[in-house]
Amino acid sequence: MRLSLEQQLDGMVTLCITSNRPSEVLSLLSEYQIRMHHISSEKTMLQITIDLDDFKRTQRLLRDHHYRFRICGKCGMPFLISRCKRHKGIWIGLVCVVLLWHFMLSFLWTYEVNGNERYSEAHIIALVQQYGLWPGTRLSEIDYDVLEHTIELEHPEFTWVQLTFEGTTLCIDVKERLADTVDLQDSGSIVAKADGQITELTVYTGTAMVETGDTVHAGQVLIGGWDYPERVRNTMGVFVDAGEPYAVHAQGVVRGETAHRALGTCASEESWLVKTGRSVQGTAILWGKHRFFLYGEKESPYQYSEIDTERRSVFSWGKWYCPIIICTTTYYEQTVVQRSFTPEEAYQTAIERARRILQQTMPQDSVFIRENSGMHRSTQDGVIQAEVVWVVEEPLGQIAQVSLP
Repeated sequence: MRLSLEQQLDGMVTLCITSNRPSEVLSLLSEYQIRMHHISSEKTMLQITIDLDDFKRTQRLLRDHHYRFRICGKCGMPFLISRCKRHKGIWIGLVCVVLLWHFMLSFLWTYEVNGNERYSEAHIIALVQQYGLWPGTRLSEIDYDVLEHTIELEHPEFTWVQLTFEGTTLCIDVKERLADTVDLQDSGSIVAKADGQITELTVYTGTAMVETGDTVHAGQVLIGGWDYPERVRNTMGVFVDAGEPYAVHAQGVVRGETAHRALGTCASEESWLVKTGRSVQGTAILWGKHRFFLYGEKESPYQYSEIDTERRSVFSWGKWYCPIIICTTTYYEQTVVQRSFTPEEAYQTAIERARRILQQTMPQDSVFIRENSGMHRSTQDGVIQAEVVWVVEEPLGQIAQVSLP
């Protein structure tokens, strides 16, 4: 028997009633407005289907009039829920298994290495473990791109490294840098990394190609990665290198004066945001890609605000983390502040901004020598630009591959 959606939600009960006069039973139920959806009769057996809401009244009527009956069918959502309640232990266990399974899939457990020839799987696995990829590491905490780049820079024996996940297995694909005699012979020279003037030159290994006081350009060879088997006196009585050059690893100290430039700008009318000191918070639960809001502010109530987000795991023990994250978002109110600058004030402000840019980009081992500054032509109306040039002394050389002469 097909039931409508409303009947499925309300629930239906099928009764088998024993009576020699089925018509009297039907008249009795109709008199008390019992809704009957399906009726069938066979000899002394009457079968009817009624709503679950009418079952207690029907049961009381049949007993008061001494009719024998039994329940021969139940269907609908209320009975399904009742069966689930009787077996709630099974459902709770099933939910726990699903949560545990999802929790276990959020961590690294095994490794798979591909592309290795010279190095064993154990060596490569030990290498990635140095960067925190131990069994039990949470997958969402791994920045694959940064980690791959870091390994390639710190381990030149690999041309490239790729990290991917298949389930809970970390797949490590590597391409090893095989030994190449030509590359070894052509590498090891020190070249200029920028334009500048040599202020200090000390050669430990290799052949000096410049002298102190020379002006050099970026890419110019300063100390060649080669040497000569002998030195002979020329016709002028000066000793010069002679013979077939052979490759060495250039070593030395090269410092020089270089110029660093920065451009600062300042408009005659500027506005910026500052915090007022007021703030509100909102808290939500994150589970994978799902977000469930708990309490507080769901969005920023301010026109301008700075957002700070803090995430913490519900449970953590050692390298084990629960996949459920509590996310607390703080909204700091900001207001717009406006200021007008005179041309002189705008010029000085632009210079200070350029200086701050230079301070952030200066090498740590550089020595400041002098500063030059001046107005820079701007293409925007009401905007003043200033260029600041810092002349500093810093290491000028870097290793590069250069062919033998």
